[in-house]
Amino acid sequence: MPKEEKPYESRPKTLEEANAEIARLQAELASRGKGNIQKEPIAIIGMGCRYPGGVRTPEEFWHLLSSGEDILSDIPDDRWDFEAHFDPEITVPGKMYVRKGYYLEDIDQFDPQFFGLSPREAESLDPQQRLVMEVSWETLEHAGIAPSSLKGGKTGVFVGQYWDDYSSQRIYSNDNREIDRYAQLSALRGLTAGRICHLLDSHGPAIQLDTACSSSSLAVHLACLSLRNGESDLALAGGVSLVLAPEHLIGICQMNALSPDGRCKTFDASADGFGQGEGCGMIALKRLSDAQADGDTVLALVQGSAVNHDGQARTVTTPSGPAQRDMLKDALSNARLEAHQIDFVETHGTGTPLGDPIEVSAIARVLCKDRTKPLYLGAVKANVGHLDSAAGIAGLMKVVLSLQHKTIPLHLNYSEPNRHIPWDDWPIKIPMENTAWEGKERFAGISAFGMSGTNVHLIIGQAPEPTELPKTQSSVFGPEQLLTLSAKAPGVLPDLAKRYAEIIESEGSGLKLSRLCFTAATGRSHFSHRVAFQASNPQDLLTSLNEFIAGNTNEYAATGVKGRRAPKLAFLFTGQGAQHIGMGKALYEVHPFFRMTMQRCSKLLEPYLEKPLLNVMWEGEVLHQTAYTQPALFVIEYSLAKLFEDWGVIPDLLLGHSIGEYVAACIAGVLTLEDALRLVAARGRLMQSLPQGGKMVSVATDETTVLNAIANDPFVSIAAVNAPQSIVISGEEAAVDVVAGRLEKSGMKTTTLKVSHAFHSQMMDPILDKFRVELKHIDFKPPNKILISNITGRSWDNKQLLVDYWVDHLRGTVRFSDGITYAKSKKIEIFLEIGPKPTLLGLGRASLSSNFGTWLPSLKPDSECSTLLNSVGQLYVRGIDINWKAFYAQAKLERMKLPNYSWRYQRCWTDIVSTGGNGTRLHPLVHRRIENASQSVIFESSLSASSPAYLDDHRVFGSVVYPASAFFEMAMVVARFIFGQDEVALTNVSIGRALLLSEAPVTVQMIATANGDRFDFEICSRSNENQRDEWVQHSTGILERRLPSPAAAIIIDNELTNYTQPIDIDELSSRFEARGLEYFPRFKAIEAIYKNSDSLNHEFGTAFARIKLPDEAELPGDSYRLHPVITDASFRIAEAIFQDEDADHIHLPFSISGFSCDHAASSTVWVKATARQQAETRVVNLEIFDEYGKRVATVEQLTLRSVPVFSLKRAMAKPFKTSDILNDLALSFSMGRDFITKRISRC
Repeated sequence: MPKEEKPYESRPKTLEEANAEIARLQAELASRGKGNIQKEPIAIIGMGCRYPGGVRTPEEFWHLLSSGEDILSDIPDDRWDFEAHFDPEITVPGKMYVRKGYYLEDIDQFDPQFFGLSPREAESLDPQQRLVMEVSWETLEHAGIAPSSLKGGKTGVFVGQYWDDYSSQRIYSNDNREIDRYAQLSALRGLTAGRICHLLDSHGPAIQLDTACSSSSLAVHLACLSLRNGESDLALAGGVSLVLAPEHLIGICQMNALSPDGRCKTFDASADGFGQGEGCGMIALKRLSDAQADGDTVLALVQGSAVNHDGQARTVTTPSGPAQRDMLKDALSNARLEAHQIDFVETHGTGTPLGDPIEVSAIARVLCKDRTKPLYLGAVKANVGHLDSAAGIAGLMKVVLSLQHKTIPLHLNYSEPNRHIPWDDWPIKIPMENTAWEGKERFAGISAFGMSGTNVHLIIGQAPEPTELPKTQSSVFGPEQLLTLSAKAPGVLPDLAKRYAEIIESEGSGLKLSRLCFTAATGRSHFSHRVAFQASNPQDLLTSLNEFIAGNTNEYAATGVKGRRAPKLAFLFTGQGAQHIGMGKALYEVHPFFRMTMQRCSKLLEPYLEKPLLNVMWEGEVLHQTAYTQPALFVIEYSLAKLFEDWGVIPDLLLGHSIGEYVAACIAGVLTLEDALRLVAARGRLMQSLPQGGKMVSVATDETTVLNAIANDPFVSIAAVNAPQSIVISGEEAAVDVVAGRLEKSGMKTTTLKVSHAFHSQMMDPILDKFRVELKHIDFKPPNKILISNITGRSWDNKQLLVDYWVDHLRGTVRFSDGITYAKSKKIEIFLEIGPKPTLLGLGRASLSSNFGTWLPSLKPDSECSTLLNSVGQLYVRGIDINWKAFYAQAKLERMKLPNYSWRYQRCWTDIVSTGGNGTRLHPLVHRRIENASQSVIFESSLSASSPAYLDDHRVFGSVVYPASAFFEMAMVVARFIFGQDEVALTNVSIGRALLLSEAPVTVQMIATANGDRFDFEICSRSNENQRDEWVQHSTGILERRLPSPAAAIIIDNELTNYTQPIDIDELSSRFEARGLEYFPRFKAIEAIYKNSDSLNHEFGTAFARIKLPDEAELPGDSYRLHPVITDASFRIAEAIFQDEDADHIHLPFSISGFSCDHAASSTVWVKATARQQAETRVVNLEIFDEYGKRVATVEQLTLRSVPVFSLKRAMAKPFKTSDILNDLALSFSMGRDFITKRISRC
């Protein structure tokens, strides 16, 4: 035995020596473990992705790979002006010769509120950063890790990224005003990894990598090193790449590197370059031992990896065969594997005439020696194109999925082998169909070569067989389960519920409900909008989910919203009278923590009780003897309280009823458990020693009445003031009967209580001195939380630490009602009764106003587990954060795959305004800026009834009329451009002549002229068919800059309670149609309107409405900060408030005094409208809120003027000239109903 490992000759003599020896042993153990960690495989435990073809999950990616689907597509129209940059001739300078590739959809979509970003910052943010944020979150959810659980930990983030088209367009645009306070942050590629660490509040390394096409593979390599070095305990690694500017492809085309048809034809004789792709992929990694200890699902293992550089190859971009061979050898050595153990290599495989032969040769020369079975080669680039800095991670995901499915997917775009590769010389196969991949040990390699010359090879192995779980209970409460879902916006919850319903339907009878609920609780972060479903089988849960999705209430589903602070919680500890035989037994049998606490208390009580307490509780009438009742109540209440605290349910205030105050004092730290049990046993024993007799009666009246009734009777006391109209009297039986009889004759209800003694009366006097002796041995400590005294009904002070207090407590009145009132004064909102059955909840409610607070039981006879689970769900939805890991600590459960969070997307995009550049439109309604010699700023658009297409659904008596709301949107777009900020406003806006649209385009100009620090604007139009026509003015107003201010906010659910009268939307639509205002599907945005009772008069009213952008047709709604369809629908709310029965007139927008929109709205908003009727006008103020309750826009003094329907109809009818129609409509707004009627009648 080495000298340093000799057995101790003597033990350490002092505490200091012992601590020093412990430290030495810990250091020695760490040193030994470090070597093992360096060799330990790294577990891949989660994946997330976005790939072409609409792929958003690993499961969808596998479907794409295994189906062999060809997803090649045209370059998206919204990227740039394609025709301006395209020429099919390869040799044309400054042009691209490809029109197809593999591109992501909806890259402008993001959920800024979820990630705590303002819409302005989100718009400025490089969409690659946004993708990584989304996909990293989904990767953690895929791993069953709640992202919020990583706060403060050592999570490392490693991201490969090298294009920055988005930010470059802003930084290097023709207008330096595009460079705002967010532009530079977006331009910093190194910020992507940092944003993830910031999002998670993690303190591991944040590394951004750019080695071109090997970036994401290098990210995985470095993440593994970080885990092995102990820098990280969890790592996120991957890459992202988007192509957002034509210059990117033009440059590659000038290098002749792209395949003209856009396809990667790896290994094929026709290989002529790679196909451009886009994507994002992230994986979650842990040391294998940690993953197994944490119960993670291991998808595959990173066995080893290697990285090197080509060195001085022929050119800096030319691949090097020798370097690739060295890399493969180093990777095998690092993985401690032999070449023949590798079954499959996911190659770099770009499909270039030079690169493919070099790579295959290097693989063959290293991996094909002494090989008895074929080596399969593949390349994911044939499926999704070359993803640049996200290429390697896509190949890795393909390998992981192949290992999981035991199948190597077919290779695409391969028909004739590349003639420059000697296929017959090597045992190499290209899978032409999905090929079974079996074997006890399966390994694959993934190669990635950067244009920088940096080469990376990863070796991936199959996951170890899962260890068998110990044979123990599979859930916490037997068949009863609790599914918890949460979101940052209420509209997300039905979407989530639908996804979970789909999981249950697809799994069928094979679904383990406990696994589903366990993963949802422990593997997801918990947000403010919450719902909890209680069920004992999948079918019941599915029913509840479907009811919730349909918007119906269900007794097994609880919903709620967590406020900015958690609600304050009180524990109410039950008093004597709540005991029943068998109490706690059902919970004792299924929950180990509760059982352990009960057993400990029972053991501590053995010296003080003649019979084992648990036997007494569950087997006989002895329980109702006070000597056993009080210890039994204490034990069950203490065990329940400790169980709740173990789950993270920590009370802010404690209130016990009589014996319950002992439990409260123990939980508050006033008494040790040992002292509390000894006192309770002594108290019960002494009370039991008193002779039988006495009586207790509950009287339904107030305390003053009872005091008057017993004023001259020394043998009757008030034992408890339980509620304002619930008083308990106690004393000698005959005296109590007399008092009760008098009160009954006065019309008051009385109820005799079943008790053995007259507690809290003078009949307790004989034992007070003996109890005082017991108390003298107790060392009382100050409470560590608010503890309410039964004697005073208020918070404890130092008097309660004296012996006399506890003597008085045994004899005096229990002022429970006062305690409840005091709890309310301390802002307590939730009252949880801790006891075998609810006896205090009704008394507590009666002490306060009828609707105040939430009152929850912990147990009920015959339904203990169900009741407890229900209350946990109620606590959760009301904002109490449950420690779900502790909740499920006693159950050995495996995680399962569950749906990801449902993002609430909105368009987040900054279109660069430039006279040159890539020709991107500024906005669907404001197309371009016009250079001019004047001091005015001019923007121009070409609009028609079908451009944008949704305008065709806004009609007046069949004619397409440009909505007034669209003028406001145009003005806001120009204002934001001029002032370079979101905080802008419109003032003094008037609506003049209507703009009628047809299929023939009309030119619309927005002219803004400086006037001090403001700009006056006008919007005019002219027909494109005749340039000699005069310009027609439609709207005028003022553009102003506003100072940034915090966004006002409301809680939607709370606001809804103020509006109790729903409006029939169909009837409202019919009323508009009868007046000629035709809103076809794309303008039918009002989903619900609720009026306030104040709206019953005909002069003033308020309403609250939910408006949702329709999705019946292509609606570029996400290009708008506040879509005109939403604003137009908001204007119509006033009509619902007043419910005009005058079918001869309609109110149309005429002017507004102020309009602001500081934040982009999502597709669903809530609108609060206040309207006032004034003669022939209505004046409306609007506040528009997003789904989170944040105010996004305000409209001040929108004036609607009454217009005769007859006049409006005549104005729209043929054969009137357009100019006549415009003039008549304008006059109708300015002159009122009498003038227009006369005007039209003369035509």
